[in-house]
Amino acid sequence: MEARQHALLGVWDLGRFDPKLGSLLIFFEELLLVAQREHLAGLEVAFVLGRNAVPRLFLKQMLHFLPGCAAVRYFENSAELTEFLEAHRDQYRLWPASWSDVPGTGSHYGSTLAVQELARDQGIIPLIASKEAENLAWEWLQAHPDPAGSWPVAVHLKNQSRDPESNADPENWRRLFVHGRQQNPPARFLLIGNDPVSPLFDGMDHVIHVQPAPGGVMLDLALILASRFFMGMASGPCNLALFSYLPCLIWKHPDHHAAAMERELDDRGGFSFSVENQHFFRRHDEAVHLIEQFSRLAHQLGHCQ
Repeated sequence: MEARQHALLGVWDLGRFDPKLGSLLIFFEELLLVAQREHLAGLEVAFVLGRNAVPRLFLKQMLHFLPGCAAVRYFENSAELTEFLEAHRDQYRLWPASWSDVPGTGSHYGSTLAVQELARDQGIIPLIASKEAENLAWEWLQAHPDPAGSWPVAVHLKNQSRDPESNADPENWRRLFVHGRQQNPPARFLLIGNDPVSPLFDGMDHVIHVQPAPGGVMLDLALILASRFFMGMASGPCNLALFSYLPCLIWKHPDHHAAAMERELDDRGGFSFSVENQHFFRRHDEAVHLIEQFSRLAHQLGHCQ
């Protein structure tokens, strides 16, 4: 079937919805799925600025992970966007379809339910990837060689004072890191994100705190794609692993966002679009379970003898 001549325009109102990393990744996946389903000719993104400060550098880095994005438009307010749409009414298909009244089950609310609904009929989700990110990760890995000949695992450990219920247990992860270094060949753990790093990891030369670094969030996400698999707490970065078919092990404390998790997860306890070797655990990040799941996945993927 030939692509339709109008393009998909994804709209994000920055005055109403914070552009959180995880929500934007979900938004990008929604756009890719809608463009694929509707056989649309192009893909663009519009940001309504509102009165809030706009994190333009962050948005620019994030848009590297939206394959095929042909243009990014900024509008001072919703009236300006409406005027633009009136002048180009036959050129665009909008997402969300009613951008001024976004339902509570999509990316603007940090939910994957729209992705799951869109993916249900298509059977497979489009991959989120970035050639620029691949190059950035390669440059970083070349500049930070490991003489032990290890293999990289991207890790995100939440450590936020405003939401302590979702934080990682640093002692349990320290025990995992010790175990990972004892493998043949050993693992090297790349800690991404700006969360404060526990002093329990001091002196562990195979545990690398990536930030601060010139690449910022783009480097963090790039290193996820360049790693053999991803581990960590449920957070924004884990969405990239899920949407790129990367093997991953994700923990979510069972009482954190319990009602939302009941809606999001299927009967298997995972997301309906997840593939083999992508695992989501609604349980605490106990050391025994971390080590058990790491060892199982590492051996299954052939990274350890």
